[in-house]
Amino acid sequence: MYLKPNWLRYEKNLTLNDTLKFDELPKKGKCSGLIFWIRTPTTSGQHYGIDGKTRLVDYVDQVQFITNGKRPLKDLTGAQVQGLNFLNTGEVPGDLLTDPSLGPQYCQLVIPFGRFIGDLEHYLNWEDYSSAELDVKNSLSSTIHVSASYGIQTVDFMDADALPASKGVFMERNWREKSSTTADETEYYKPPTGSKYRRLVIQAIAGIRASAPYRRKTNNFDVADEIKLKFLDGKEVAYDGYSRYLAYLQAVFLKQMAETFGKLLGSTDGASSGIVNTGIGYRFGSHVSPAEIATTLTERNYGIYTYADDLMPIYSDTGTNPYVDWRAKGVMYQNMLPLFPLVRNLDDVDHYLDTEAKDPIDLEIKTKNDANATGGKYHVIISELVAS
Repeated sequence: MYLKPNWLRYEKNLTLNDTLKFDELPKKGKCSGLIFWIRTPTTSGQHYGIDGKTRLVDYVDQVQFITNGKRPLKDLTGAQVQGLNFLNTGEVPGDLLTDPSLGPQYCQLVIPFGRFIGDLEHYLNWEDYSSAELDVKNSLSSTIHVSASYGIQTVDFMDADALPASKGVFMERNWREKSSTTADETEYYKPPTGSKYRRLVIQAIAGIRASAPYRRKTNNFDVADEIKLKFLDGKEVAYDGYSRYLAYLQAVFLKQMAETFGKLLGSTDGASSGIVNTGIGYRFGSHVSPAEIATTLTERNYGIYTYADDLMPIYSDTGTNPYVDWRAKGVMYQNMLPLFPLVRNLDDVDHYLDTEAKDPIDLEIKTKNDANATGGKYHVIISELVAS
């Protein structure tokens, strides 16, 4: 028995700012997952934007895998797909994080049906579904990206008769999202019960200032400042504290940190330089190409930001486009905080959250009492075990 990647589409034109609906999926066989990728060529003269979107994945607004014409087995943003896969494997995607004017951009989305690609206990049997469709919505810009291509692969089990029966697949969805329009506001949620949760994750994204230098209004923690998770109508408290310390716990329990890096070409107008979303912990390295440094210097502000709201001042020769290299490392990849479980290796059915046994479940999320905490957004992401 072995895994075989199969191309369903390769280097096909992707319509910009549109939704790709792909239903030419297999009818038979056993599948571990899908891989979707986007690639765009170099675009002369176009730089990263001021809206918090830098990487191609930032322009993937929704990824849905719909079965039997109605049930979304997956319903996530592109960044959420990548963030969950980091929690699955401890690996960040092989995306190319570069300015559109410096080289082609690449985005890879790994969509496992089990706990990871190659899971022998949880996989999808195509024959269990009357229909299946992959929908990918993008907001790619005709100015920045000009053209884009996509590819779709299935990762299938060959000689699959040796596999034991699947123990089910995982429904993963962006269950709730809330714009933080009011400071010091608490929202009360009751996550659905009756299934087993593999994960409950909070993703918090701060708002962007509307004037130069463009940067976040505050750090990501303030958007979802205080979090409470309670079971059995409050008789059992799973977490009651600040999101900041929940992030610190990741460094203890998840056993690895994510790391990413990129290269930019800064515009000559330093005051209007955009921001770069690293989707990661903290910046620990950055520099400007030495050839760009001269005696007459101009300060340019680059918001190479993490959850700590780093605004990076760069000094470069007046009128010259500086090349900026940066590295970032830490927890909270793609701004995502796993609320349950805290320990990554508790990943079998016996350790999943039995929501029926813990019913009712209460989740409270409070925005910080700070005017700058408004304008952002947080998401509640649920991964639950369902029958295939």
